[in-house]
Amino acid sequence: MGEFLKILIVDDDGADRKMLRRMVVKSSLAGKVHECEDAAQALDLIAPEMDVVFLDNRLPGVEGVTIVEKLMKKWPKSAVILVSGQGDAIVAKTAIKRGAIDYISKRDLNQNAVERMMKVSVETARMRWMVDQQRQELMMFSSILVHDFRAPIAAISSLAEMLSDSLQNGDTDTVQEDLAYLQKSTRQMSELVDSLAAHLRYDGDAEMSNVPVRDVIDRALTALSLTISDSDAEIEIDIPAADDSNLTCNPPQISQLLQNLVANAIKFCPGQQPKLRISVIAQQNPEALLISIADNGIGVPEHFREKMFEPFQRLGTVSEIPGSGLGLATCRKIAERHSGFIWCKDTKGNGAEICLLLPRDPLSPSAGHLKSPKTCVRHKTRSGVPEGQTLN
Repeated sequence: MGEFLKILIVDDDGADRKMLRRMVVKSSLAGKVHECEDAAQALDLIAPEMDVVFLDNRLPGVEGVTIVEKLMKKWPKSAVILVSGQGDAIVAKTAIKRGAIDYISKRDLNQNAVERMMKVSVETARMRWMVDQQRQELMMFSSILVHDFRAPIAAISSLAEMLSDSLQNGDTDTVQEDLAYLQKSTRQMSELVDSLAAHLRYDGDAEMSNVPVRDVIDRALTALSLTISDSDAEIEIDIPAADDSNLTCNPPQISQLLQNLVANAIKFCPGQQPKLRISVIAQQNPEALLISIADNGIGVPEHFREKMFEPFQRLGTVSEIPGSGLGLATCRKIAERHSGFIWCKDTKGNGAEICLLLPRDPLSPSAGHLKSPKTCVRHKTRSGVPEGQTLN
């Protein structure tokens, strides 16, 4: 498997926890190991991801099998393995039905069994999660076909009839107008297909490399050079010292994420010169890096700040501000692929600020332990003042 796993052991018996922990730590897969004495501790544990959960069935006041679904809701990618003092086929069946990957009695626990279960269960859990994600994507795709394609198809059909009438009547002026509307409708459909393809593209594993953050920012801005020029956008970039601003990531994906955010920021500054500030902010946690993009646009209402990262959520109608409603959803998908977080900061009505928190190395054992923050935390560079550059 070639990685270190995040393990949780939930058992009220200290001796049993110690025995299982010893087996887990001796395996070639173990990374950070957490321990909890009861269900409440496990459900309250602050950890964004957990790869394997060894769950004792006899916990104080509750059977472990009854909290499997809650654990799966908390950590959808995790492999829950129910552990029981006595083998029970009915309990095992119930646990699997509720989402557990495997079941083992304590008398059957040994080093080889633990290592085998961890490896197989994690692969199974991740495959199940991917299948579920693909099922949701297919449902989303069918929704697009029914909803978002219906309007432009109807428009094209109507325009085709109008074109036919205009041609029969020799009305060349109307023909030109109808052709312009026809081109606009087909362009909208093409943009929707491109957005959907981009959203679905980021489902598989991607090659990671260590690059300066400035490189991925420059890549995004180069792709948007025409948009920046046409809108006369002013973009200021603040980056800390070069040795503090490297990131292990998939550069094309992170560049695409930043490209979406910058394009959005420019788009939502109607009637004024867009002014953006891209900041790379060192964190108190040396293994994390925060990138924020602030603008002077119309801002985001508080009730929409969570919803805006879901597919097909738009701030305004397509006629007011064009878009597929997939750009920010794609950003969130890319952030999650890098074990990161993305959110919209409250700017008190002064434009919008999108924050992206990423582990410097998403493949490290500690990457899954980044906490989801509520606000952007700013820290000065070593010199005390961030570097600045303005692009016009």
